Amino acid sequence: MNCYSRWMFGVSLPVCLLLSSLATVGCGPTETDAVPEYSNPFTDPVVGGKEDTGYYNLTGVELHITLEADVEASSYRIFDAPAQLAQFAVTHLRKQETFYIELLAEAVDTPDRVEWLVDGEWLSKAQAEQVDRSKLRRWRLRDVNAVVLDQAADSIAVGTVFNPQVPVRPYDVYSEAGEGCADYNSHISLSQSIYWYLWNPTKPACVLERQNMTVTVTEVLPKGFSTYPEYDRLWEDNQLTVAVFWAKLSDGDVTQDYNWDNFARFSDWLIEGQFTEVETDLGRRFTKQIGDKSILVDVYGPDVFHSVADSTRLPNWQNAVSTHEVVLYNGHSVLGTGMAFEQITYPDFYQVFLVASCLSYEYYVRPIVDGKGGWENVDVISNVEPTYFHENRPLVGAMLAKLFWGFEHDGQASWRDIMQAVSAKLGHSRFGVSGARDNCFSPEGDLCEVEVKDCEDHLEESACATAGCTWAECPAHLTCDRPYICLETSELRFESTPALAIPDNDENGASSTLDVTDTSTIGSLKIQLDITHSYVGDLEIILAHGDTSVTVRDREGNSTDDILGTFDVTAFDGLSLAGPWTLKVIDHAAADEGVVNTWALIATPSL
Repeated sequence: MNCYSRWMFGVSLPVCLLLSSLATVGCGPTETDAVPEYSNPFTDPVVGGKEDTGYYNLTGVELHITLEADVEASSYRIFDAPAQLAQFAVTHLRKQETFYIELLAEAVDTPDRVEWLVDGEWLSKAQAEQVDRSKLRRWRLRDVNAVVLDQAADSIAVGTVFNPQVPVRPYDVYSEAGEGCADYNSHISLSQSIYWYLWNPTKPACVLERQNMTVTVTEVLPKGFSTYPEYDRLWEDNQLTVAVFWAKLSDGDVTQDYNWDNFARFSDWLIEGQFTEVETDLGRRFTKQIGDKSILVDVYGPDVFHSVADSTRLPNWQNAVSTHEVVLYNGHSVLGTGMAFEQITYPDFYQVFLVASCLSYEYYVRPIVDGKGGWENVDVISNVEPTYFHENRPLVGAMLAKLFWGFEHDGQASWRDIMQAVSAKLGHSRFGVSGARDNCFSPEGDLCEVEVKDCEDHLEESACATAGCTWAECPAHLTCDRPYICLETSELRFESTPALAIPDNDENGASSTLDVTDTSTIGSLKIQLDITHSYVGDLEIILAHGDTSVTVRDREGNSTDDILGTFDVTAFDGLSLAGPWTLKVIDHAAADEGVVNTWALIATPSL
């Protein structure tokens, strides 16, 4: 899942300084910046944790969206052009201070994910490469990650459409518009390569062919799930190891860098928090003993590692990542490279990363999760909008103080508690955590273990002798896992087995209706599908109930066979289960046929 952000309070300069045509992004202050004074999180009174009730961002929600627009570019650039064009949408929506899209241009797989509309049919990149490139104009990109915040997060729904203004020719903006469509920034030398970052199509001087990109919300990811850091894995050796990087921020000599002050004052905070300094070869090392457990914190200054593009000192970064469970980076981002996160080898143990810089959500989270091989072994705290240079120290302090408290107190500090501590210290909620949705630890036990119960006492002998335990044969408070086993659950399940043929290349599609008499209010809903089809990329699947209709899948999967799985559907949350539910499956292309074998609704009633 994902990086987070929101609007900026205060008067200080943001971290996002693009210092040259290389577009370095960091947190350098100016002489006129007023720096607030923050209290020491390690000596602040600590309020105990409470059971977590749900988290992504404290004021936000994560989405999946589809981007669609026209584009013009030379034949050798046409397949990369949609991602470049999407960068302009990123900026336009970000300036509305509520909607944030992943940065797309640096994702190497983005061109392969784009579909092209040619002669009325959507083609994959592989198919589009076989046609005359002059026909490639209309494109779409689906399942893009985004975050909305504050009041918008409360009202966002599947089907919501945004229309950011973007150019038609993304590679020609500077030559065609000069400075007319860009905001002035004293730290940035305007060029074509970074024009998207300063894009402002509302300026009166902006004389350029523009268009409204269509940005459609296709899924709103659920917020309500219990989640904690994996404390049990952090306890395995009775020691929590932390690396804090204060990288280079200022433009001048590293010996005069602003982050030396953060380096020194953060070290003072640790000493005031009863940590003891011990000798080490690099940076400063602090330890604290709590019963049979200990905490070790290595603090590194700007001389150890300058930025995410610092290849010279990359071994220092590699060594820290390899030997610490918690790694916190505070410093420059660099547009066009995530070298420090992309070119290292990650250990196989559970880690927590914090990335506090300008480009974080998706930009640097993606290479971390790729390097870790998935979310099983990592959680990542990140921001969606630039961090103010003076916020990094209280951010790191508040996050670690709460994590340390949880480490010492039987894991009682949830991710929600940790992020609330950060938000309270900074006065905003533009940081969030990715990868925590499926964490297993909780103080009450393993969230990933499911209690099983022998089902034989609840079934007739004849049923046990044949197909085993089926959904219909399980008692109402149980669901079926495998023959003779039922799982304790609060879920309700309603199934239809229509064995319904899907007409080939027919916009009318095939419809199946399921009548539900249960009057429970939906807390969360999933749809389970068993569909046989020889080319699932042809299929659009729609679920309707009352006045609400949602597209569950829209021509995904290309040439793969069959759909067999369970999908989250959030559009019906808060509605009554009672009444007819209609599943509609439309085959949009010729030559392949299929059958809706079974479909089911799995609902968790609201409490």
